[in-house]
Amino acid sequence: LAKNKINIANYSLGRSEQGPEPREAMSVVRIDGRIPDSVIHELRRIEAVTEAKAIHLPLPNPEKMAAAQ
Repeated sequence: LAKNKINIANYSLGRSEQGPEPREAMSVVRIDGRIPDSVIHELRRIEAVTEAKAIHLPLPNPEKMAAAQ
């Protein structure tokens, strides 16, 4: 990600609680902005990476949240 000048805002790491050993690890990387498809394809070429996806979660609208209360 650094090679592509993508800033990591947050990084979370976990693993499955059940299943055969060795258990799979999973990481969630939150970045500032959107990630280009070319970078996702580059991540998928890393041997240790079994799956890479970009998921866009829109930020909540503060005005709508205030109106709902």
